Amino acid sequence: MFDDDCLMTSQVNTISKSAYFALFRISKIRNLLDRATTEKLIHAFVSSKLEYCNSLLVGIPQNQLSKLQSVQNAAAKLISRSRKYDEVSPILYDLHWLKVEFRINFKIMLFVFKILSGHAPHYLSSLIERYVPGNHSLRSGDLNIVTLVRTDKHKKTKENPRTTTKRYGWRAFFVVAPFLWNELPRSVRKSPNLVTFKSGLKTFYFKKQFNL
Repeated sequence: MFDDDCLMTSQVNTISKSAYFALFRISKIRNLLDRATTEKLIHAFVSSKLEYCNSLLVGIPQNQLSKLQSVQNAAAKLISRSRKYDEVSPILYDLHWLKVEFRINFKIMLFVFKILSGHAPHYLSSLIERYVPGNHSLRSGDLNIVTLVRTDKHKKTKENPRTTTKRYGWRAFFVVAPFLWNELPRSVRKSPNLVTFKSGLKTFYFKKQFNL
């Protein structure tokens, strides 16, 4: 569901409602379940809803993001049998879960890695490209950083006076993806394969989330 203002309010509300209903049903049988089984049910019926097409939620307003984070917090507390007002950060740490915002960024970064590896559809690979410095002797050329592909429709003209960021904001994939990618450690950006990349990316966001 898309809103006229592209804030994804309807989508967030739908996800939250559906996920809370699933949590309610699982909570009714929680006393009959061990932790491992509860976690599997949470992943199948709650986390999957938060993950589905979550890259579309990048850059949504904080109040919308908080709704989804509240769902994840409730899910974590149900798994750990914690009370409603218990601090959630230690629980997320124990579960080794990334918060919703970082899960969204994680998905965006997977797309970028696949683009740079030549395994992404053209409609995505045409949006960003590797940065090639004008002076090829510069070390920045070996950093594996990316930049927005500038096309006629992205340029400022009389017919289209708005710049890319003013028109699409930080929610646009081709705007936010280079920003998120270029802040990753060089070791993560230079990962030799997807498995290594995902592991390094998870570690980077996990440490960032908990200020480690």
